[in-house]
Amino acid sequence: YFNGQFFNLNNTPVNHAFSSAHWNLELTVNKSDTNIIYLGMTEISRSINGGKTFEKIGSYNGHNIHADVRAIYLEKSTAGGKGDVFLVANDGGISLLDPLMQPAWKSLNGIGLNANQFWGIDVAQSDTLLIAGGTQDNGGFMITSDGNENTMGSCGDGYLGLVLDKHSAIIECNPPSLFYHNNQTHQNIYLQVNDARRETRRPLAQKDSFVYVGYGDVWRIKKQSLQNGSAVFQNFTNFAIQKDADGTVKNNIIRCLSIGEKNSALISYSNPNWAAKENTGKLFFCQNIQHKNSQWTDLTPLLNDKGFEVCRWSEITALEVDIYDPLKFYLLSRDVSDQTTVLLYRVEYFPDSNKCSIQKINSNLPAIGINKIRTDKYSGITYLAGDDGVYYSNLNADSVIWKKLNTEAFKLPSVMVMDLAINYVNNTLVAGTYGRGIWQTCLVSSLLIQKYIGYNTTENDAVKVDGKLSVGRKKIYSLNSKLIVTKGSSIELKKGSTLIIKKEMVRDENNKLIDLDLIMQKNRGAKVIYR
Repeated sequence: YFNGQFFNLNNTPVNHAFSSAHWNLELTVNKSDTNIIYLGMTEISRSINGGKTFEKIGSYNGHNIHADVRAIYLEKSTAGGKGDVFLVANDGGISLLDPLMQPAWKSLNGIGLNANQFWGIDVAQSDTLLIAGGTQDNGGFMITSDGNENTMGSCGDGYLGLVLDKHSAIIECNPPSLFYHNNQTHQNIYLQVNDARRETRRPLAQKDSFVYVGYGDVWRIKKQSLQNGSAVFQNFTNFAIQKDADGTVKNNIIRCLSIGEKNSALISYSNPNWAAKENTGKLFFCQNIQHKNSQWTDLTPLLNDKGFEVCRWSEITALEVDIYDPLKFYLLSRDVSDQTTVLLYRVEYFPDSNKCSIQKINSNLPAIGINKIRTDKYSGITYLAGDDGVYYSNLNADSVIWKKLNTEAFKLPSVMVMDLAINYVNNTLVAGTYGRGIWQTCLVSSLLIQKYIGYNTTENDAVKVDGKLSVGRKKIYSLNSKLIVTKGSSIELKKGSTLIIKKEMVRDENNKLIDLDLIMQKNRGAKVIYR
C-alpha cells in the first residue's frame, strides 16, 4: 500500500480457501478513506489500516456469495467504510454487499439479471416446461413453469443435464457425481459408475430405453431402472487400455459421445497425442450400438486433413452424427492452447475400404471458440454454440454458409453459449449461456425437406413439416402429437389417403393454432379425420 510517501507491506499473509492469486487477484480502494482496501481472490477480505492486516468479509461459497472473485466494483465509498456498498462478480454470478442489509450479502442472480453461468442444459420434449442444467458454482437446476429448483446447490459446480421425461432428469455435479431427480415422485438418487477415469463434464446421451455416460468407458443404465430406484450403471464398451511408449494412457477419459438417429455412434477421448506418430485410440465409431456384438472401429489414423493429424495436434471437443446418414458425422477440432483456433469438419466413413473423407466446413465462421453442435432433425439446420452467440447453416447444402442468430428478430445477446437443446414439441431452440442464464427462440425454417409417407404410419412424437409432406396413395398417417407446419410449407394427400389428427394439434412454427385446410392439397378420395 502506498500512502503518498512510502510503501507498506502487509504484516500477515492473506489466507483464502484454495486461493490462486495469479489468475483472480482483484483490488479496490475506498475513495473517501484510502486506508480501506478490498481484496478478492477465492474469497473477499478488507483492510482498514492501509493493507497492514486484512479481515475476511466474504467466505468461500458463503451466504449469497460465491467462490473465485473475478471483479470488484465499489459503488459507494463512505468515511470509515461502514457504509460502503460494492458489487462482486464471481464464479457464481453477481453479489452485492450492503452493510445496511440483513444479511449483508445479497445474490443478484434472480429475475431481471439471470447471471447464472450454465455449462450444459437439456429440455423435455413437451409443452410442459422442464429444463435441466448445471451452473458454475451454483450447482444443478431443474427449471419448470412453477419456478426453479436448485437440486444440488451445495455441490459447487454443476455441469451437464439430461432430461428423461416431463418430470425427471440426470444432472452432473462436482466432485464428479451423477444424480437422478424426479419432481413428481420426489426421488433424489445418487447414481453409481464404477470408473475412476473421468472429466468433470462427462458426456451424457439417451437412445431408446437407455441412458449412456462417458467416463474411461461408456456406461449405461435402463431408464426404467432409474424410475424403479436402481442406481448402478453397467459397462458398455470395455475398451482395452492403450498406452504411449512412456506409459501414458491414450484412451483415458471420454470427452464426447454422440448417438445418431439410426443407431450409429461416436466417442472421442480427451487431449491430443503430440508425441505419438501412430496416434491411435482417440476417436471410435460403432455402426450399430443396438447390435448384440457391436464393434467399435478406431478412426483416429484416418482423420488426416492434408497432413494435419487431427487427433495428434488438437482435441475433439464436440461430435454429432448426421441425422440422415449414419456413416457421416461432424466434429470440432480445437487447439488446446488457443480456444479460438477451432476447425469444423464433415467426415464420411467408408467401412468397406476403412477410409474416411474429411472436409473443412468453417467457411465464413469467425475465429471464435465453438462449444456444441446441434442439428434440427426435421429441417436439417445445424446450430453451433459459439463464444459470441449462435450460428446456423444447412450442412447438406451445396455450399455451407454460416449465419449468426443474434439478430433483432431472435434477440439473443452476443454472449458465450455453452450448450444448445431443441424442443420439437414447441419448435424452440434453447441456449444455455455462460453468464446470462437461459434463452430460447423459434427454430429457423429451411423449407427444403421433402418427406413421403409410403406405408401406414402412426407417429407418437411431434412432427414438423419444413418443406413438403406427402402421404402416399391409400396410406393412413395417424398423428398422436403435434403437427408443426412452417410458413410456406405444404401437405399433400394423394388419392385415397387418410390423415388422422386432433384439430387443436396443428400449429405453425410459433406454436400457434392454424387451419390445416389452408396448407393442404387433397386428391380424389383423400380425407382428414379429426379426433
